[in-house]
Amino acid sequence: MPAPHIVVFSDDASMPPSHHAKQDKGKAPQGYHQRTLTLAAQQHRLTIAWMPYRCCVFNTHSPYGLSIDDGDSERLPRAVFARFIAAGSLQELTFSLSVLHAFTACGVPVLNQARTIERTVDKGLCAHILQRHHIPIPLSITCASPQHIHAIRQTYPLKTFVYKPLFGAQGKGLQKIRPNDPIPQQKDTQGVWHMQEYIESDAEQGWFQDWRVFIVDGKIVSMMRRKSRTWITNVSQGALCIPDYDHDIGATALNAARCLLTDYAGIDIIRNRQKRPLVLEVNSIPAWQGIEQKTTPKIAASLITMAKKRMEDPSR
Repeated sequence: MPAPHIVVFSDDASMPPSHHAKQDKGKAPQGYHQRTLTLAAQQHRLTIAWMPYRCCVFNTHSPYGLSIDDGDSERLPRAVFARFIAAGSLQELTFSLSVLHAFTACGVPVLNQARTIERTVDKGLCAHILQRHHIPIPLSITCASPQHIHAIRQTYPLKTFVYKPLFGAQGKGLQKIRPNDPIPQQKDTQGVWHMQEYIESDAEQGWFQDWRVFIVDGKIVSMMRRKSRTWITNVSQGALCIPDYDHDIGATALNAARCLLTDYAGIDIIRNRQKRPLVLEVNSIPAWQGIEQKTTPKIAASLITMAKKRMEDPSR
């Protein structure tokens, strides 16, 4: 069987072990992201396969030292997407990232590359890189000792912070830590604390808001404002989505995406009470179902167009 043009790696538990767009016996792809990417690829006459990382094998008998279960071991796909990396053991996470590194080493465009995922999924490293590139962000601290947290709180005794799981997503596990509140215990943090200053947004009274900017290939594809009656504004937590282009927000998002070397990204930005944009998070494996509920559905098409450009010129 020839290798597909594009392989999308995802450890989503709801996915079958392997999904080839042309070999699913007539069944439609499952899930919004899988369906929209597959349809966009088909419009370009590209074959696309969805599979977990475990379908890859480091095999020194193969020409590339790497092969895929349901593909031709003599050929590799022409592009790879990293759609999802599930939580797992250190060995499993290392294997998934090593697969992406290996495809890059073999000259296959990987979107996003492992180095980008490593820089963004770790909130502490991401904040460090943003700060080094003079991207405006809230005060942040990441450490493996609660003594450092206590020291920063003594320096800023009136500040409220937000504890975020280091590898968290979709607003899960967030805790607002007011000046007299205890910090999460070590057993609940897996030994590492990431604390970000809580920012009061410029929303009208009774509302909380921030922006999600979706960037593909250095261009803004979609932008929305997220409004919520609670301080957690993730769409997965019930926030309202409002199409709203803001020039300053967009410029800040583009700078953040550029310094983290992203091919595509979802950037979360808040305006503080002084109207200054601050980057809250950079997501290198972002979802787009929520943002396309209120904007023109074009993200999957933009992703496939970018992949096709990289296939034709991997140096881009």
